[in-house]
Amino acid sequence: MWFTTLSLLTLAVTAFAFSVDSNTLQTFLRDLQDKQVRDRFQNDPFKKACGGVPAEIVFIIDSSRSIYPPHFTEQIKFVGNFVKIFTIGPNAVQVGVVTYGDIIIPQNTFLWNKYQDEVSLVNAISNIGFDFDNGGTTQTALGIRYAREEMFIKSKRRGIQKIAILITDGVSTHPSEAVQEAEALRKLGVMLIGVGVGKSASRSELVLLTGDPSRVFMVSGYDLLDTVKQKLELKACLPPTTTPPPTTPPPKEQPCEKNIDVNFVFDSGMLGDQGTANVVKFIESSISGKDLSRSNIRFGTVAGPCNKVYGFALNRYQTKEDILRHFDQFHQTSLAPLLTDTKDKSFSFQSGGRPGARKVAVIFLKGKLNDPSGVAARASALRNSGVEVFVVNMDNMNSRQTLETIASPGNILDGDRGTSMVLLSRQFSDRLCRL
Repeated sequence: MWFTTLSLLTLAVTAFAFSVDSNTLQTFLRDLQDKQVRDRFQNDPFKKACGGVPAEIVFIIDSSRSIYPPHFTEQIKFVGNFVKIFTIGPNAVQVGVVTYGDIIIPQNTFLWNKYQDEVSLVNAISNIGFDFDNGGTTQTALGIRYAREEMFIKSKRRGIQKIAILITDGVSTHPSEAVQEAEALRKLGVMLIGVGVGKSASRSELVLLTGDPSRVFMVSGYDLLDTVKQKLELKACLPPTTTPPPTTPPPKEQPCEKNIDVNFVFDSGMLGDQGTANVVKFIESSISGKDLSRSNIRFGTVAGPCNKVYGFALNRYQTKEDILRHFDQFHQTSLAPLLTDTKDKSFSFQSGGRPGARKVAVIFLKGKLNDPSGVAARASALRNSGVEVFVVNMDNMNSRQTLETIASPGNILDGDRGTSMVLLSRQFSDRLCRL
């Protein structure tokens, strides 16, 4: 009997599918899915528990001009649909919205306690429009700071779940400031969730902002935001976490509390002016960060000679091939001699190296290696001498396999996809100081 019933249901669905156009079918399926989600949560004890616990949720919405206006509308529609799953009210869930570009956009921003019922809240969200005048940059730090100072700090409700959901399609204009603001927000006990949309969004930046990879969700387009809605709902319903008192004392010495000697290795002649400037930015950010600005960590550099000679006389070359070979040398990096110097000299007592200190080399690579096998051999010798090797990959001129012959396992930092040097330096310090 059950088989017959199932067959009839299948036939009914098939008949329905062929009796409507594709747009109507998509609308039906979307409405059906939304109803299933709502029914599942309303009938689930988990949803009832979530609905009975007060919470404050603030959406921090990127409104920069990198977003196509119809996509911005999709984003707002997603936010409006998302809040419908909760019980809205002064003693339940309250929702605020911050939109930002160059500035906080006041007409598209409202505090968490302004709308105290679902109808008025959803209506306010649906009225948020795209601002064409203030979207020249992506001031993520400003959006996070506003949420912290104007909403979460001013909230009088204690002991409730506080959540900020950042939705962005790109990298923040000032990444280091955004990370600092996110850390300050999380110190208040706010769970920060990051949603990256499109190929320009940076997962690595969102991980730094949220402090937890499990709180980062990536989708390829704004039309796919609904695919992460259920996961976000589950995250938002998690109760506030408390840290139990430790049963054992913490370890006396963390990785970055012991002596560390760090040498930055680069050839400025091969990097060029902009590449060298990026390396300097990485080093400055590293030594200024809270994790590495300690007296027990020493820094040095191993830099190749800056011997760029791009020109040649009119009578030097007679063929096109000779001219092309002349410029080929400027796309190649002579790294092997620098690695030998790093191993033999840079960590020596005469150069300030300390007995028993961790030895770390950070190698900046830009341009195709002219002797990959030789570099691999010298990098192996460097690692075998007790040096941890990091590679900052500044372009895509060398294969992943080549990079892995140079770096210690797990120590490749990819800067070939537009990731800022500040973010890469934070990734370096995080990996250096992890257990």
